[in-house]
Amino acid sequence: MRFFERDGTLGAGLFAGVLFGVEFVLIFRGLLLTSASRAVVFLYTAPFFVALGSYRFLGERLRVAQWAGWV
Repeated sequence: MRFFERDGTLGAGLFAGVLFGVEFVLIFRGLLLTSASRAVVFLYTAPFFVALGSYRFLGERLRVAQWAGWV
């Protein structure tokens, strides 16, 4: 597999990188307004909010194994 071969994923990779950077900026800004312990609780519960939001707004149906984190 060639490392510098063009496969059309540059745009998606840059977009994901920008979102990742924005996440850290928002965490930093949030820590100015609350304690670190509350921020940690929010970060660890975020996947559950995403799962519930995908169920509510996108109609995603998760199996029991997916809720448990096995898949």
